[in-house]
Amino acid sequence: MIAVGNYPISMVEEIGFRRVMKKAEPRYSVPGRIFFTTKVLPDIHSKCVAAIQNRIPMAKFLSFTTDIWTTKHSNESFISLTAHWLKDDFTYQHAPLSSSNFPGSHTGEAICQKIKSLLEQWKISKTRVHLILRDNAPNMVKGIENTGISPTGCFLHSLQLSIQDSLGSQRAIRYDLDE
Repeated sequence: MIAVGNYPISMVEEIGFRRVMKKAEPRYSVPGRIFFTTKVLPDIHSKCVAAIQNRIPMAKFLSFTTDIWTTKHSNESFISLTAHWLKDDFTYQHAPLSSSNFPGSHTGEAICQKIKSLLEQWKISKTRVHLILRDNAPNMVKGIENTGISPTGCFLHSLQLSIQDSLGSQRAIRYDLDE
């Protein structure tokens, strides 16, 4: 319920949830938030990592998507890396390899080092990497180019920027958007 509904883990400690669970199964004692964060989630994470580690070696070549974003609420930055590949029967496969905090300056060199570190962590050699799809920000372009892996800019990101520029150049539209 928590995972499917995307609720916070602290939900297990709320009185309404505990009342519902008590009615549903009076003999069951709902564990607290600490149990879920120190036992359940690490176990699930370990199983997911193991499953991905078993699937990745079967791929002859892999492509990747990556992005960096900053949250609006806490002003923290994150970087993600997702692997994409085809099985021998051409069935599309993908796996999120990382979504982690990315503090500090988002320089090309910092991005390069992070991507290289993630590939090493997952034991993926550069010879198996077909390409890395990234947005067209200059720091991302530089960062991926510095890895020595074929970078590809995202067409949809370019299209979005073009549309924003076009709309922003129209005074009437810009006025409506500012309201």
